[in-house]
Amino acid sequence: MKHYCILLAVMVTVAIGTASAQKGLQGIGVNIGLLTNLVDELENVSLHDHVAPIIDVKYQYGISKVYRIEPYVSVKKLEGEVGFGAGINNHFFFRGIKRFRPYGLVGIGYNSMKFTDIQWVVQPIPVESHGLYVRGGLGIDYRFTHQWSMQAELSCDWHIGGEYVFVFIPFKVGVAYNF
Repeated sequence: MKHYCILLAVMVTVAIGTASAQKGLQGIGVNIGLLTNLVDELENVSLHDHVAPIIDVKYQYGISKVYRIEPYVSVKKLEGEVGFGAGINNHFFFRGIKRFRPYGLVGIGYNSMKFTDIQWVVQPIPVESHGLYVRGGLGIDYRFTHQWSMQAELSCDWHIGGEYVFVFIPFKVGVAYNF
């Protein structure tokens, strides 16, 4: 009986330590992916056929077992121009500490993009999109080890600042080193 009590005490300590390790867990990583435009307000212009590469550098901080914040900076290339962005994502995990965790994603950020070779009717026009955007989506976090994890996410970015309204759909996969 004594051995069972010791074994139970060790198991509870390890379980509590594992659960506590997630809170305050930090990570740095990178995402790579593609984005496409879903909606634009330019008449006779379609960006729907264009796909752009995107790269994010991110920092993750676990506030609790089911909530993580993720500030990031991003670089994307669309229509021959480079765009920059920065923001913060909020990850709301659907379940607690597990190796495989799906999450909801809500975020806000600032984006700066310029398209110079968009064909509007006959002549090209420059279009700039600078301003705030809001983001919503879903993701998956998979832990290979305590230090390494992989994420995949699909989101929708509504650019609400600037002269035109754009809605982008990015799909990204990434890795993070956790400490």
